[in-house]
Amino acid sequence: MESSKINPIKTYPVDTTTYWVSLVSTFTYKDVTCTDSVSKLRKIGPDVTVFVPNVFSPEETGPDSNNVFRAVVNGERTFNIEVLNRWGELLWESDDKFETWNGKYKGVNCEQDVYVWIVRVTGYDGEPYRYEGTVTLLR
Repeated sequence: MESSKINPIKTYPVDTTTYWVSLVSTFTYKDVTCTDSVSKLRKIGPDVTVFVPNVFSPEETGPDSNNVFRAVVNGERTFNIEVLNRWGELLWESDDKFETWNGKYKGVNCEQDVYVWIVRVTGYDGEPYRYEGTVTLLR
């Protein structure tokens, strides 16, 4: 794409690929023209998406997908999730995005309550992201 705009915008059709981006600048003053350029390889990775449910019921009283708790994450290089009680005690942790929490701590059912979750991911671009919220455990 070639443009003479001050702030040109280029939209790329693919969200995960590598592009060479070049800028050429030309300036003319009193019959003297100066030109300079720069090029850089840009890697465009997928967006990090995180979905975390806000309630689950491990007693199997609801739909099967609500019997366990897990985050649904895409576009990440690394993943970590923690579930804590209201006093900050770590009840469950995993580095496997497919692992689920069954609402137990040391083999004992946790009480019906609201628990804090923290998800840490690293995108393919190397950027760290942190998400946090609460989940209600229903019994």
